[in-house]
Amino acid sequence: MSDDSGAFLGIHVMKPIDNSRFNGNLYLAAGAHTTFTEDEHVGLMLGIMYSINETTMISIMPGLMFMKHAASHSNMGTGMGMGHMSVANNEWETEEAIHIEISHTITFFNRILNPSLSWMSSSSHNQYSLGLNFHF
Repeated sequence: MSDDSGAFLGIHVMKPIDNSRFNGNLYLAAGAHTTFTEDEHVGLMLGIMYSINETTMISIMPGLMFMKHAASHSNMGTGMGMGHMSVANNEWETEEAIHIEISHTITFFNRILNPSLSWMSSSSHNQYSLGLNFHF
């Protein structure tokens, strides 16, 4: 499985789900991420975010990963190629994916920061990233 971890830019939009069972801590969420690696990767997700406590939130969002690979990536150094990829090189491919992220609010020098750790996986790729979330 290819590891395409690297710097990324993402956005999550969330709407609280009115439900007394979860005390207002459950959100419907949509997200989009792009990864700045040698090969282009874009993820689109729809799922839930849950506020575990006042400072920690977990996201579980299934979606699609769109990828565009160069010829050198198709065999990933094995000489065998990726059998499930039937499209020509440098064309967009699509795979179902899952995105899981945990973020935590901390105060650092009187500034509120929201670092996150995320993982997005499809049948052929894993992407791990450390991020910094901004809330508007």
